[in-house]
Amino acid sequence: MDYISQSEKLFKFFELELDLGQKLKINEIRKKFCNDLNLFACFIKDYLTLKNSFMAPKDENIYSDFVLFFQNIEAETVLDELDKYSTLFLKIVFEEERNPILRNTIAIVNSCYLLEYYSVVMYLANKYYEKEIDIALLDRVLKAVESDVLANFEKDNLQIDLKNEFIKYEKILLNKERMAS
Repeated sequence: MDYISQSEKLFKFFELELDLGQKLKINEIRKKFCNDLNLFACFIKDYLTLKNSFMAPKDENIYSDFVLFFQNIEAETVLDELDKYSTLFLKIVFEEERNPILRNTIAIVNSCYLLEYYSVVMYLANKYYEKEIDIALLDRVLKAVESDVLANFEKDNLQIDLKNEFIKYEKILLNKERMAS
């Protein structure tokens, strides 16, 4: 199943499940994507990857996995997160990030065509913007991400284990926080 039909099904789901105010919110999010349904489904896949401990859903399961996820969390919470993460996602896709450290990592990810790392970059950017990590820690973790991106780019048979790589990034975050305490 292609991404466009996944998005179409998602918007039909929203139409049935959301109240008027929530429908207005999801339509504002949709406008950010300029009605590019393919790009929206790519975003939902990365959002689900982030929310599912960096286990990416299969392309044909984006709709069903999102519906299952959505039904277990309050709609307003999901819509607020979709709004926040869609902004981060689009900054990554179009390389419009103002922070030079993030912008450098984004350029590396995009130039290597390793879009699987979008969820990791969104996660780290959100931690930074929510002031959960400082710029020095962000830089340290992003250097590890860049190293992994470049190493994976050079492999002939690309099999990215994002979940294990993310565990490594979390260890960097946790060790730095312990050192600061």
